[in-house]
Amino acid sequence: MATAAKKPHYPLALAGIILLAAGILMTGWAVRERARQLRQDFLRQADQISQAIPSNLVNALSGSKADLVKPEYLRLKKHFAALKHLYRNCRFIYLLRSRANGEIIFLIDDQAITAPNVIPAGSLYDDAPPEFRYGLLSETELVTGPLSDRRGSFIAAMTPLANTNKPATSLVIGLDADAWRKSLQHAAWIPIL
Repeated sequence: MATAAKKPHYPLALAGIILLAAGILMTGWAVRERARQLRQDFLRQADQISQAIPSNLVNALSGSKADLVKPEYLRLKKHFAALKHLYRNCRFIYLLRSRANGEIIFLIDDQAITAPNVIPAGSLYDDAPPEFRYGLLSETELVTGPLSDRRGSFIAAMTPLANTNKPATSLVIGLDADAWRKSLQHAAWIPIL
């Protein structure tokens, strides 16, 4: 009695490999698309916040410790705290300025004056990422990251501050948000399901 020849399983294996490759490509596409969407939304928030900053108050700031007692600084502190409450996904909201010598300083942030991680007016941002320097000098909107510092990983957005009369210096609003790891992981699961 003759035995029947076994049929090769190559077509089935090839179909499995194609399916796996397609799944990997779809997952990669979904993660990249979600990251692009998150960056676009975050930049839109930075622009909205930039439009909400009263330029007359910013124009009164000198970028020194003398600002700490100015009524304009104190009003801006309240304004930044309210914006932080409104934009809950932001870890920090701050205003940066470049000096003529290229140094980057903080003018104001959203933290209460008594908070342990408050950044006083005029403080040097000596460990600013190169992207921040580029964003300030070119007055370009940007989203960068994930970055890391002593507080953890984060994504940062910057946009020029609108309507100021400080032509000798560049001013940008900066926002930090926790890295979007969970959101990107969720995006990766969608094609798998």
